[in-house]
Amino acid sequence: MSEDKITSIDKNGDVVVDKKKLREEAANKTLDKVLRGVNDTFTKHYKFEELGLEFDIKVRYPNKRDSAKINSMREDLLDGTGTYQNYMTRMVYQTLCMLSVVGIDVPDYFDLDGYARDDVTYEIGEDINDWLNSFRG
Repeated sequence: MSEDKITSIDKNGDVVVDKKKLREEAANKTLDKVLRGVNDTFTKHYKFEELGLEFDIKVRYPNKRDSAKINSMREDLLDGTGTYQNYMTRMVYQTLCMLSVVGIDVPDYFDLDGYARDDVTYEIGEDINDWLNSFRG
């Protein structure tokens, strides 16, 4: 078998798959997704013409400490009632806290003491959530 190929042809002409190399390649692709500096930053331009809002959002992938802070902040803001909130409310507060903790480029509009619209915040949260879920390999 060739060292750089996952498949080869044996002496009978059958295709042989090197399962170990296949697993290693899959593991490396998954690993590449979560390496710092490879794909650990979410960036998106938003334009809400009907609201006169246009801005860029940039956040980094949260580590375990960041995730704990985000969850703690969300529960503090919701007075510990996060599990009793509907999905949209949880997503809005989760997003605001995430922007606060791991935001790199975030407009003041999303300050925790501000008045960001729930629909705008929710859309950003869904986009970030989709991005975070892409790391599950």
